[in-house]
Amino acid sequence: MDESSLLDLLECSVCLERLDTTAKVLPCQHTFCRRCLENIVSSRNELRCPECRILVGCEVDDLPANILLVRLLDGIKQRPRNAGSTRQSQVGGGESLGCAAGISASPPGSGIRDLPVATRSSPVKSVPALPCGKALYSYEGKEPGDLQFAKGDIIILRRKVDDNWYHGELNGCHGFLPASYIVLLRPLSQTPPTGKALYDFEVKDKDQDKDCLAFSKDEVLTVIRRVDDNWAEGMLGDKIGIFPNH
Repeated sequence: MDESSLLDLLECSVCLERLDTTAKVLPCQHTFCRRCLENIVSSRNELRCPECRILVGCEVDDLPANILLVRLLDGIKQRPRNAGSTRQSQVGGGESLGCAAGISASPPGSGIRDLPVATRSSPVKSVPALPCGKALYSYEGKEPGDLQFAKGDIIILRRKVDDNWYHGELNGCHGFLPASYIVLLRPLSQTPPTGKALYDFEVKDKDQDKDCLAFSKDEVLTVIRRVDDNWAEGMLGDKIGIFPNH
C-alpha cells in the first residue's frame, strides 16, 4: 500500500479529516480527532464515543494519544522519497541488458501503452458556512414534521427548539431532529437576530405562497437567514417561512 492510500485510511470518522498526532483514543479503543471530541463535550456536556456510544468519564485532555498512530505517522514522515529515482535507474539498467541480449525495446506509443496508475481518493463532504451538524445515526422520523436523514449527512441547523431538539434542513426539506443524533460542526449563535415588523404581511394565495410567513405590524420575528437582497427566512411562534426584508 502506498503512502497516499495509507493516509486516506487514517481519517476521523466524524469530520472525515485526516488524523494527526493530536488525535485521542477512547477507552473503547476508537480514535477521533481532538477537535471533534471537544465539540461533542461543548454541545452535550458529556463525552460519548460516536461509534459505540460508551460514556467516557474523563476530560479530553486526559485521554491518551494513539501511540500506534503516532509511530505510523512518524514513520511515514521519515520515509525516504527517492524510491522513484531508484526504480527508474533499475529499469534503465534492465533495458540495457535487454538490448545487449538482442531484444529490442519498444519506444513509447509503438504498440505498448503506458498503463494508467490507479489512485484512491476519499469522498469529501463539504461543510457549509451555516450552522450545521453531522448525523451520527440514521433517523426515519417518528412524528409528522420530523426531518429524515442518514448517518453521515450534513444537516443545516435553523434553530434550537430546546436541549433535546433542533429544527434543521437537508436537501431542501425542513423538519425537527433529535439533538443526540448529531455532532455539531458549526454551532448556532447563542442569540439569533430578531426584527420588528413595520407593516402587515398577508399571504393571499396559500397554495402558491405556502412558503411565505404572514405577520402583523409590530410583531417580533426571529431572523434565520437572508435568502437574497429582497427576502429573508424567519420564524414567528412555531411557524417558519420567508418574508420581504424591505
